Amino acid sequence: MIFMIDKILEINNYSRFNTKNMGGIPNNGHLKKINGIYAPNGTGKTSLALLFQSLSNKNSNIILKKDSVLEKNSPEISLIMKENNKEYKESFNNKAWQSQKLYPDIKVFNSYYVNNNVYTFTLNDDNFILKEFLLKEDYGRYDHLLDKMYIINKKIHNIKRNRHNFRHNFMKKKNINVDNINRHIKDNEIYKKYNSRINENTEIIICIYSEIEKLIKKAIPSFISYTNKIMSKFTENISVADAKLVVNHSINFNNNIKFILVFTLDVLGYKNPKDRDSVGFDYTLSDGDKSALSLASFFARLNISSTSDDKNKTIIIDDPFNSFDTGRKEMTINLLSNIAKKFGQIVLLTHDKDFLFDFYENTKFIESSNFNMLQIMPSGKNVSFKKLQKRSKGNSIAENVEKLNLFLKRGPNNDSLIDILRMLRPLIEDIFKIKFPEFFLDGTWLSTYIKYIEKSKTNDHYKKFYKLYEYISDFYSLLKYTSKYHHSTYDDDININELNNFVKLTLFLFDKI
Repeated sequence: MIFMIDKILEINNYSRFNTKNMGGIPNNGHLKKINGIYAPNGTGKTSLALLFQSLSNKNSNIILKKDSVLEKNSPEISLIMKENNKEYKESFNNKAWQSQKLYPDIKVFNSYYVNNNVYTFTLNDDNFILKEFLLKEDYGRYDHLLDKMYIINKKIHNIKRNRHNFRHNFMKKKNINVDNINRHIKDNEIYKKYNSRINENTEIIICIYSEIEKLIKKAIPSFISYTNKIMSKFTENISVADAKLVVNHSINFNNNIKFILVFTLDVLGYKNPKDRDSVGFDYTLSDGDKSALSLASFFARLNISSTSDDKNKTIIIDDPFNSFDTGRKEMTINLLSNIAKKFGQIVLLTHDKDFLFDFYENTKFIESSNFNMLQIMPSGKNVSFKKLQKRSKGNSIAENVEKLNLFLKRGPNNDSLIDILRMLRPLIEDIFKIKFPEFFLDGTWLSTYIKYIEKSKTNDHYKKFYKLYEYISDFYSLLKYTSKYHHSTYDDDININELNNFVKLTLFLFDKI
């Protein structure tokens, strides 16, 4: 390992983070090769991903936009970086990063990337430099063109400065005011020569742009191929048919060129035209489709830019699949596992604990000592980091009963309220499967068993369930309560006293079954 984010020392007054007052970070904040972080929505998951993005490009505004509304003080962040086994500190205080060192090898996928990279892609954005998009065989040519552009832009800058000085001296010498200077100076031979030299060099810049555009267009088929290869793992109905290059020709001293790629999509055999709004493709694609397309393009960029320096790259992935699009879950895990093999460091943030556990199971080829699992948990107005225990392979029913009993005795420990709540219905369904195995089929849920209990009064086929008939209103109450929070990920939505009562009810019904 040549480069990695080695340690999070502190995150204070940023979003809901305040490690100074919330017990620090497990393992003294040390990160490893693979870092899985479970965080229910609203606890700071995306804020943490943005922190790493701000570190990468030293855009302090990203941090300041997430300034804590809970604290008067400005954000204070300290990290330890490791490069060639040498450690050094990165600090954010006084509203800015204290070092201007950039980290282009930190790549971040998050909801902002999704929003900005469905149909149009800025090839040189906060994540990727333009060179990483090109074919490797053209790297040398691109470097040469960029060097040439820098020299020419510097020359234009110097000519403009000399022209400005000449203009100033001309005004002074001729005693001409600013309003009349253009009329008097436009035919001056020296001034015309300055303009001519600027135009000549500008033409050279335009030619360099054209050469760079040729290199980009040469690389587009490879990018489309990579994107479609990954996209096909998610769906056969959507692919990239073509891509058009749009260039922002802003000529300036810093070579700040924006190259934008516009996708033409093939959806169920129909291509979207240039005027995408006329077809309504924004509405045709589901949120899951958009997320999958963005993730495919992100992975394609990583593959295209892949070099022997991949072990230097840190990849930050924030919620890589849509909560309501679980059919793509396994394929996302497989793709992430390949990324974990290839790159030096991974930070995976997710609101889905099972997704994180499944990812861990799928990366057993990596020594467990290189795997770090944390969770971000609400603690009053703030959040705190806790160690996340790996999913046990023991008797899950017995373990869940024990967890619920401990919850009644001690309150929430490492489990969030939503985690406790989500144990209730599966626990009842699991004990039904064991006690009434002959009635279990795929798609048999608590609501199904309640119907069996109802039928037990008049239908002998379900008479085994009759012993539970007197508790049918309790089963309905549990079903209604757990259904309310089926898609919720916020502890703040849950009344702990109400949860306490339903935990007791669940254990009571468990015993009766």
